[in-house]
Amino acid sequence: MNNIYVWVCILILFVTTYFTRMLPLIFCKNQIKNTFLRSLLAYLPYAVLTSMLIPEVFMAQYGLLPGLLGFIVAIVFSYLNQSLIVVLAMSTIVTYVSMIFNSQIMSFLGF
Repeated sequence: MNNIYVWVCILILFVTTYFTRMLPLIFCKNQIKNTFLRSLLAYLPYAVLTSMLIPEVFMAQYGLLPGLLGFIVAIVFSYLNQSLIVVLAMSTIVTYVSMIFNSQIMSFLGF
C-alpha cells in the first residue's frame, strides 16, 4: 500500500464526514417547525444506539451473557429517559463488569 492511496482514502473520508456534518448547518438555519421531523430527530440518537448495540450483542467475543446484560441495561436507562451519555456509560460498565466475572456468573447459574 503506497502513500498516495492512504492520502486519497483520508481525503475521501474527510470530505464525506465534513459534508454530512455541514449539510444540516446549511439547510437548517431556522428552528424546525415540522412536528414529524422534530420527533424523528428526537428519537434518532436512540435509533443509532440500537443499531450499534444489536450486532455486538449477538456477535460478542466473550459470550452472549455480557452483551445481553449491557443491552438490557441500555433499554432500561433509555426507557427512563436518561441522556445518551448515561445510557452508553452504564451499558458499557455493566458489559465490562459482566465480561470480567463471566465465568463466575455462568458457574453460579449452573452452565
